[in-house]
Amino acid sequence: MAQMFAYLVFLAVAALVLAAGAAQALFPALLARLSLTRLLQRVSGFVRRRPANPVPRWLVRWTRIEGVLLLALGAVWLVNLHPQVRLLPRPPYDPALHRWQAECPDGTGLERREIGILTDVVRSWAARERAVDCVGMCIGVVHGDRGYFLGVGRTHAGDAAAPDADTVFEIGSITKTFTGAALAALLEEGAAGLDDPVAALLPGWVIPEKDGRRITLRDLATHRSGLPRMPDLPMPGAVADLLLMRRIEDPYRNGTAEWVRGYLAEYALPRAPGDADEYSNLAMGLLGHALAQQAGLPYEELVRRRVLAPLGMADTAVTLDPGQAGRLAQGCIGPLAVGPFSLLSPMPPWTFADGFQGCGALKSTARDLLKYLRANLAAPAGPLGPVLERVREPLAEVSGLDGCTIGLALMSMPIRGLDDVMCWHNGGTGGYSSFLGFSRKHQAGVVMLATGACDEGLGHDLLRALANDGGGAGPEK
Repeated sequence: MAQMFAYLVFLAVAALVLAAGAAQALFPALLARLSLTRLLQRVSGFVRRRPANPVPRWLVRWTRIEGVLLLALGAVWLVNLHPQVRLLPRPPYDPALHRWQAECPDGTGLERREIGILTDVVRSWAARERAVDCVGMCIGVVHGDRGYFLGVGRTHAGDAAAPDADTVFEIGSITKTFTGAALAALLEEGAAGLDDPVAALLPGWVIPEKDGRRITLRDLATHRSGLPRMPDLPMPGAVADLLLMRRIEDPYRNGTAEWVRGYLAEYALPRAPGDADEYSNLAMGLLGHALAQQAGLPYEELVRRRVLAPLGMADTAVTLDPGQAGRLAQGCIGPLAVGPFSLLSPMPPWTFADGFQGCGALKSTARDLLKYLRANLAAPAGPLGPVLERVREPLAEVSGLDGCTIGLALMSMPIRGLDDVMCWHNGGTGGYSSFLGFSRKHQAGVVMLATGACDEGLGHDLLRALANDGGGAGPEK
């Protein structure tokens, strides 16, 4: 929602610049008479008791030139602001059109009952105003050995077809849990130690220290490194992005490892590593790059070999192949409720340079993430069981969230109405948002992938409903 308001403010500024430019280009003599330069000339003439001179020709010409420049600037801003704003009917959920589908239909009474429970939860959610916060969404749930999917809204602004289990979305910061899993895999192999300083994995880098304490892999994975959420210096291209009003379009594309290296060499930690937590995309990006350097692989290949391939997650990647790109949902900022409609603006996908891939670069599908949920629910048994058990193991408390702890990027917290902690992470990029949560005790999990914003409260509701139903869920392993 905040992005949509920012977009509308930028759009209004661009419109004002265009209007001012058009006025100066079409009526330069009039605007020259009303300009600050002309006002100063008249004040000077009055003080010196001299009659006002006619408007000089150079001032008229300069006013026209100013107008042309403003017109050009306003036009560039409008082009870069994606003026294809759309008004679409809301809400995006229609129970007659959008129905839960069983992953492996068996037609049993248990399946019908669970679909009925899930339908009731979503129908109740859609009746609330929060339902307009997304344009399209795919929900996947797993309960015991059963899985279900629901597509809601639109895959693209100009296409009424709903997303499905194989629609690709950016998953944003859920990527951090895969970075944590890659770290856990290296820990299991003995290729790294949790308390190893990150500098040991990055020879030649100058990593900031404080009070004799060095940043360790544990500090990075638990957001206790002392590094800020984002660098406080602009990345390359940031000035041009600001002038072109493109700051929300692709902010990480120039965050290369070399740029991060230079930034860290000059950065002074405000506190010692381990002293306090501060959620940091910079820290997780650094962790992903350090692990990749240790393994001698690009980040995407490291995650693919250590995590994705063992779980059969072929539709999860940083770089999409042509088939996956054709299934990518269209990201949107907004929507903003306008009476019976939603106002939104399509957004391009984000790209992540190698310095920040570990914090949010992955794209995936609901079907793939159900595989990830099942592996987490099975841990320490099943594929990657010991690795995913390490990811979940609490290592530190999270400030600001009562009872919340963090393992290797994956968080755990109690939620109302659930007699178990919920392991979870969420994510968001310029046009997408996501949520993943599960309860090992109840062998239940939920993933939500959306364009626009997704309501995490719906994820909580679905998880509670599955846990309280209890039918057919296996025991906690």
